[in-house]
Amino acid sequence: MSSYLRYIFCFLLLFIYQSMSAQFSMSEFLTQAKNDIRLYENEQKSQFLEKNPYKSPWIQRSEFRVRTNDFDISADDYRFRINPTNPFEIRANKQYYQMEFNLLLSEYQKALNAALNERYQLILDYLEKSSMQQIKEKQVLLIEDELKLHNTEINNPGFSLIDYLETKEDLIQTQLEYNELYHQSELINVEIKSKYAFSGRILPEHINLVDINTLKNWLNTIFIGYDTTNNIHVDNLQQENLLTEQRIKLERAEDRRNIGYLQAEYDRERGNEFYDHMGFQIGIRIPLTNPDRPDMNRSKIDLIEDQADAVVRIAEINIRSELLRIKLNYLLDQYATISKNINESDFPKILSIIQDIKPEDLLKAQRSVFRLERLENQIKWEIYKSYIDYLYFTGQLIELPLRNYLSADLTEI
Repeated sequence: MSSYLRYIFCFLLLFIYQSMSAQFSMSEFLTQAKNDIRLYENEQKSQFLEKNPYKSPWIQRSEFRVRTNDFDISADDYRFRINPTNPFEIRANKQYYQMEFNLLLSEYQKALNAALNERYQLILDYLEKSSMQQIKEKQVLLIEDELKLHNTEINNPGFSLIDYLETKEDLIQTQLEYNELYHQSELINVEIKSKYAFSGRILPEHINLVDINTLKNWLNTIFIGYDTTNNIHVDNLQQENLLTEQRIKLERAEDRRNIGYLQAEYDRERGNEFYDHMGFQIGIRIPLTNPDRPDMNRSKIDLIEDQADAVVRIAEINIRSELLRIKLNYLLDQYATISKNINESDFPKILSIIQDIKPEDLLKAQRSVFRLERLENQIKWEIYKSYIDYLYFTGQLIELPLRNYLSADLTEI
């Protein structure tokens, strides 16, 4: 029996050790955004292009011709012809290859930006739901106290059945809201674990976020005056249009691929000496007409539309970034106002002065304080989310070196 208990004791120690060692790391979770599935396609394309560059051959086509003047098997005329590639096509293809690499890099950064933003928002959603659970739990206790007060007044003449029933409904509704928050936090927990090899439970108290005052200071120093015209969203639009424009140039060069030919020949029937049998020909294409001009013009029209659309989208990105900054300043002012009100509240002082405070008045005062704390909590998480949105739209989430922008010291990841 003692041996059996020893095994159980060792197992419990091992379980406790694994549980303690398995602690969620926000920085590691963010770092693994580099392995996001959205980056897979880009990596495959890059690897393919590195091994298979777009290089046009200098000789487009070669052919060997043999001619006989009668039906015997002896050949009388030998000709070797090559068609050189248009040098403009070679240059256009080389430029297109480099621009596609630039676009792939831009798309990689854009995908990484989106992957990081998604992970930041998942963490903030989880922490917000967890904090709301704590608030709802306090609210449940407060309503239960109010319900107990109603129960003590059942036999009193001033008892209000309507107030009692409304408090009862309020309690049930708050309990359901608490259960809903718990359910949502569990869903987020599963989604986080699907992106991060973590077997333990994510404990909100182990995740330390930068405080609001430090964040406000960053917005007024580190991130002030940031040039949003150079962010990854804008760069990606510009790279797409540059590649489209280069593709049109490449198609134009390919339409003029046949620039002529060079031909060496040997004719046995011509002359008496060896050099008399030798000869060469040069052919040059004269492009009097261009049958592909309608297609080229349609491609140019499409490019103009894409460029105009890019201008509109760039303006929207810049406006969205500026609006987010204005929203952040507004939310920070709101948070400062309500935090000051809570910190400078004279409620404790009033309680110490009033000797015989009525229970119902005490509950109302607690409800008032509770509403302020809930509002402060709501604004706080909206600030964090808007802050990450701002960094996402301005492209700062992927600035090198990559950092954890929710950490107090901007830890590198």
